[in-house]
Amino acid sequence: MSDQDLHSEYADLISRYLSGNASDAEVQQLEDWVMAAAENKRQFKAFKKAWMLSGVQQQGLEVDVDGNWQMVQGVLFGDTPVISIRRKSRRRRWMALAAAVALIAAFSIWLLQDGRSVEPVVVEATDQLKRFELPDGSQIALNQASKLQYSEENGQGNRKAVLTGDAFFDVARDATRPFIIDASGLRIEVKGTSFYVDARSNQSTVEVTVASGLVAVRYGSVELEIGAGDKAVFSKKSETLTTQANDDPNFASLKTNVLEFKGTSLEEVVATLNRHFRANIVLDVEDTANCAVEQTIPLKDLSLSTIIKLLTGSLEGIKANETETSIVLSGVGCK
Repeated sequence: MSDQDLHSEYADLISRYLSGNASDAEVQQLEDWVMAAAENKRQFKAFKKAWMLSGVQQQGLEVDVDGNWQMVQGVLFGDTPVISIRRKSRRRRWMALAAAVALIAAFSIWLLQDGRSVEPVVVEATDQLKRFELPDGSQIALNQASKLQYSEENGQGNRKAVLTGDAFFDVARDATRPFIIDASGLRIEVKGTSFYVDARSNQSTVEVTVASGLVAVRYGSVELEIGAGDKAVFSKKSETLTTQANDDPNFASLKTNVLEFKGTSLEEVVATLNRHFRANIVLDVEDTANCAVEQTIPLKDLSLSTIIKLLTGSLEGIKANETETSIVLSGVGCK
């Protein structure tokens, strides 16, 4: 769809709405469009602001939206259609011309705002998880000891991010502007989906686990498309990229704020806690065969120390020793 067709599709509807000429059905159509995507909502707000700045409402003019929109199209996109104009009084012709100029000014301001440069976003989480929204409406849960850099090409081109560490992404859908992430040499591209990226520097792999939608993951000339329930695994040592079924029920814990352990091995529990809290929990237990964990842990108001106490309290025979740099779980085995 060309820029002209795209703008015509909803700009005319917005102008009818703001001028009070929209039918009930058109109002509903506009509301549905605005609520369909964060980008639509942003464009509507920009148009509304431009309309108010143009003074159309304050002048109380009778705006022939259809006719004036044809004039706007001609000014903005060329190929001005020939419009026959009935004879009117000089005053009415002047009011119609003023209304057309106001509409052109409003739409021009809207186009400028829609194409405005979006300032780069840099968010760094040091000692706690950070949740925030990007200018395009995407929701990010950035884990501690992680960093995200985000930019847009003049507010119109691809959405680009660089991730250091790990984060959960809920990307706002925009079929015309892919969301591209660079994470430890991997290129991750989506148009609107949710997924977790684990690109911690101290891990031997980089993993992209999909919660919904489709994600394209590329390394060099190799590209994989993965869907919900699967993950892409990149080995830093062998530089290979493979697809695996996701067997981690807690991969989205940055978003859900809950950890669920259902007969989970102690080794897996420790790995999950180390990832979520960026902790250094060391397992020094001789035999963990009987140390399966059955717990659902809400993370919102619980510290890691409290969670460790809950864990050792349910595992008889295991004790914890906390230092400034680590937590050591030790014992002969679970009774």
